[in-house]
Amino acid sequence: MENNVFNPLEWAQNEPTSNAQPRVENVNSQPRQAVCPATDDFALELQKAQAVCDDLLGRGASIAESYEDYLQLGFALADGLGSEGRDIYHRLCAQSAKYREQDCERKWQECLRKHDGRTSIASYYKMAQQAGVDLSAIGRQFFSKFSNSHGSSVESQGIGNKNDNSFENTINKGIKPIISPHSDQQDISSDGCEKMRKVGISEAPDMESDSEKRFSYSETFSDKLILEDLPSMLREVMDTQQDAESRDKVTIAALVEWSGVMPNVEGVYDQKRVSPELFAILNAPSAIANKGAVDACRQLVMPIEWEIRHQQELAKEDYQQQLGAWQSQNPKERKGKQEPKEPKYQSLFIAANSSASVVYEDLSNNDGRGIIFETEADTLANVQTQEWGQWSDLLRKAFHHERATLSRKSDNLRIVIEHPRLAVLLTCTPGQIPSLLPANQVENGLANRFLFYCLSGKRGWRSPFREQGEPLEDKILKTGQRYYKLYQALQQYAGKPLEFTFSEEQKVRFNDFFAPLYNEQIGMNGDELSAYIFRLGLSTFRMAMVLTVLRSADREPMFSPESQVLVCNDTDFDTAITISNCLINHTTHVYANILPHAQQPMVAPDIKMPDRQRQLYMAVDDAFTTLQWYDKAAEMNIPKKTADRYLGEFTNKYHLTLRISNGRYSKITAKGTASTSRAKGSLC
Repeated sequence: MENNVFNPLEWAQNEPTSNAQPRVENVNSQPRQAVCPATDDFALELQKAQAVCDDLLGRGASIAESYEDYLQLGFALADGLGSEGRDIYHRLCAQSAKYREQDCERKWQECLRKHDGRTSIASYYKMAQQAGVDLSAIGRQFFSKFSNSHGSSVESQGIGNKNDNSFENTINKGIKPIISPHSDQQDISSDGCEKMRKVGISEAPDMESDSEKRFSYSETFSDKLILEDLPSMLREVMDTQQDAESRDKVTIAALVEWSGVMPNVEGVYDQKRVSPELFAILNAPSAIANKGAVDACRQLVMPIEWEIRHQQELAKEDYQQQLGAWQSQNPKERKGKQEPKEPKYQSLFIAANSSASVVYEDLSNNDGRGIIFETEADTLANVQTQEWGQWSDLLRKAFHHERATLSRKSDNLRIVIEHPRLAVLLTCTPGQIPSLLPANQVENGLANRFLFYCLSGKRGWRSPFREQGEPLEDKILKTGQRYYKLYQALQQYAGKPLEFTFSEEQKVRFNDFFAPLYNEQIGMNGDELSAYIFRLGLSTFRMAMVLTVLRSADREPMFSPESQVLVCNDTDFDTAITISNCLINHTTHVYANILPHAQQPMVAPDIKMPDRQRQLYMAVDDAFTTLQWYDKAAEMNIPKKTADRYLGEFTNKYHLTLRISNGRYSKITAKGTASTSRAKGSLC
């Protein structure tokens, strides 16, 4: 059966063999063919292709390592640029250690003679995009650079396509499916392959959907909770939002905010006393990010902040009076008396845009407790690149309440914080994460201290007048005023903190959840993910602690006068586990697709895989367990370790399966939703 899809490998294998040596053109001579006219559009296309080539070379990227890519690159450049693509082809192929100039020139001449339009210039741009080239940035560069005097801009002329100037549409319209010549022909035409086409395995994915897959993740947890069973203050915050994702983001924001102002509550975790403070990062593409609700959650702790400011104003007034009285005394009267000391600056919030010494000082002034809350993560990212702003070590130590010290001889500054307690909430776009958490911060452990949640949001215009009632900040402030009373009750336990603990049954369930989760994630993603699982366990313990304290506000008296022990409520335990079961999926998505690594791990640009990996995917049902996955892998003689890796790639790299809970998975349909409904309630 004739295949109308061009396959460079198949073409190469069907070339007639001959004992005669092929003719090698002089690499310095002009090629024999020029198939593209010297039009303005072509000149623009050539300059654009050269700019992409320069970007690739600057990155040291080799996009023609395999023979398939070597051929595809040649046909793409020959079709789009004709003989003018020769220099780009040689320059890019020379990045490979296998490059031989004469062999490369011979292959170029063959591509020039035999290209037929089925592999277009779009394939070249797609290969570059997979190697990390920012096509949008280059497209904007050419848009601003090439506008003619008649007002006909690049946008109207088109870049590489007479109807559209975008790289994305050039790629989408021009790229063709590539089917391995080694795949079984019957499988290609089978219903199974048709299923694979629907989810995008056998075809190169659309640029927009590929970008969304890489940067966004849509699993939610609030729709798995019974809202009526939650502590009332948390429920009030969630009730301000209409959809599950919006409820998720305010839930995370509220838990982090409250964790930063929950004094005199401790629990023992892994033989160490820990308090409730959490670290979290919420990320969403800028076009759909709605940070207003997250920022409004600041009102949950503002009554406490206002009280701190009020007390500081009173202390400052008292200082001014004492200073005035001291200054009015003559030198004899002052003898032996110390000048009044100005009260220290205090605030719940520590500005991310601060030097290391200021952060240490502010944290110390507030008894080692504070909240970093930034809705623009670039603020912290930019500070961390400055020599005076490198306090990543403080963040890492504060997460575990480890002793932090600072000494500056020039300022005669000595600061010791015995048990720093710091909560951190950041919002950002996915593109800001690599600058916020570059490879060294991934390696040193800062990244794995954060809970990650990826917002996908809803596109399209939203009426700003859809709700005419009470402003969101005012609604949330009412809950903040309720929390202030709980905060005052907790302050009474200074010096004798309440002890939070799991019940014995909950301890067993906790281990029953995390032990298989650890094995599952390490099998799919490698040992590097172990620290993320370990610290997710600690964060889960802390979330349960926050939920248990919040529930205390729903009873009278809030805390038992007969006991200093707070035993976790079973519902709050289930809530914490359910949230973590969702967040581990967001975390592995960020780990695999967004976080930079010293040695690059999985990325998710295009979907190409071995035949048996595709066949294993098709062999299991739409909903399956890891045991069923292993059974099918064994039938196909695929080792368990390889099967684990395949499952990790399907879940976190290709986003073709969704992890429902430990050992339970569901395939993703073409619309991006799970093919089976997810159970609500406890996932433990």
